Amino acid sequence: MKKLFPAKNFPFELKELEVNKLRCIPTDAWLKQRSKQFGYDESFEVHGMLYPIVVSTHEHPWVEQRLRIEKQNPHHFDSNNKIIPGLYVHLGNKRVLYAMQKGYSHIHGYIISTETQKNSSRWQTHIEHTEIPK
Repeated sequence: MKKLFPAKNFPFELKELEVNKLRCIPTDAWLKQRSKQFGYDESFEVHGMLYPIVVSTHEHPWVEQRLRIEKQNPHHFDSNNKIIPGLYVHLGNKRVLYAMQKGYSHIHGYIISTETQKNSSRWQTHIEHTEIPK
């Protein structure tokens, strides 16, 4: 079992999440392009994962609303246009991609249930692409 741990935490209950059960919101192609463009892989290699990821279940109306607004996410809906059940990554999609590519089985993160928690988490952990540690 290979686990990816964060360097920093904030006041939510930290969970150990199975990487293969997580659903990244953007497409893999978009994540790979952004990771390459801004040097995320190099940053992860040197500095590791700075913050835990943030996920929620698919059951909250705000999650489905987010996925439906962003029309580039049809991969999250089945043939009946119903959201595919799972844990959706709101913060840390590139960290999850890195964990998948490097063979990690688990990654640490928070399971949230409200948009307020998501926004608070984003406020506490956001790093501009141009400020990614190298």
